[in-house]
Amino acid sequence: MEPSIPPVVRLDAPTDSTVSLLTATLVEALRGRGYRTASAERRPGGTGLAVTLPSGGRIGVERDVAEADLGAFVATLDPRADLVLAFGFEDPSAPPPAAIVLTSGGVELATVDAD
Repeated sequence: MEPSIPPVVRLDAPTDSTVSLLTATLVEALRGRGYRTASAERRPGGTGLAVTLPSGGRIGVERDVAEADLGAFVATLDPRADLVLAFGFEDPSAPPPAAIVLTSGGVELATVDAD
């Protein structure tokens, strides 16, 4: 049986410190509600990922993983993950000032701007 693929919530923000605070706050709030949340940060230049699993373990991945494949990739690392928070995947051609983007299989389902 294949693991279920968790949805991916992409976090876009103008600075690393903003997205780090947003990620930490969301992870804490979601875990408090019983969600097993993973996070994935794309390293600058697409040189790999830093993934934090629901257990709190961290894994460094030395290859790039496309946003469309991120949920499936995290499911192979921890099939218990309910949700993946992703940052560093924003589209540089039209970034919002700050936003939360929900995707599933690389398809954008919803966007919430910081305003």
